[in-house]
Parts: sequence; C-alpha cells; structure tokens
Amino acid sequence: MNRVTDLRPTLTLSEQRLSQLVFCRLVCFDYVCLLVCITSDVRQQLSEQLRCLDARLDGHVTLLGDLHDFYRRRSEVELEYSRSMDKLVRQVASRHKPERHRLYLLLLLLLFLVSSVV
Repeated sequence: MNRVTDLRPTLTLSEQRLSQLVFCRLVCFDYVCLLVCITSDVRQQLSEQLRCLDARLDGHVTLLGDLHDFYRRRSEVELEYSRSMDKLVRQVASRHKPERHRLYLLLLLLLFLVSSVV
C-alpha cells in the first residue's frame, strides 16, 4: 500500500456518515446562499422593470387624457359648425324662396303658352 493511504485515519461508519452529513449541509447552505443572491438580483431587476412600466403607463394615461379632451373639443366645434351652416342655409333659402316661386310660375306660363300654340 501507499504510505499516504496508510497515514489516513480510519473513520468509523458513524463518523463517515457525520462527515457526509456535514458536507451535504455545507453544500446546501452554499446552494441556499446562491439562491438568495440570485433571488435578490431577480427581485431588483423586476422592481426596476416595474418602475419603467409604471412610468410608461403614466405617459400613456396622460396621452389618452389629452386625446379624450381633443376629441371632445373637436365634437363641440363640429356641432357649432353644423348649427352655423344650418342657419346660413335657412337664411339663403328664405331669401331666394320668392325667386324660386317666380321661376316656377314662369315655367308654368311657358308650358301653358307652348301647349296652347301647338
């Protein structure tokens, strides 16, 4: 046998199990520490992303509010415009109504004259 192996202390079965258990606990502890570090990194990244999304959402809400105000005001302007156009049409139509009546009478007279000549 090799001299180095001869110098190793021999462990009993319970000591070997205890050694394995301690080793497993150390490995588990390292694993848990690694998970905690990874979890805290992920949590930090997620919180940064959430802040960015909140800022973006606030910007979109502001934009939608502005668009809502714009289209509300636009509908008011268009309603006012349509009322003004209706008023103008009525004014022009009332001014030319007698002329239309005269033209209609003239047309009837011409038809009468043409029909009487034939």
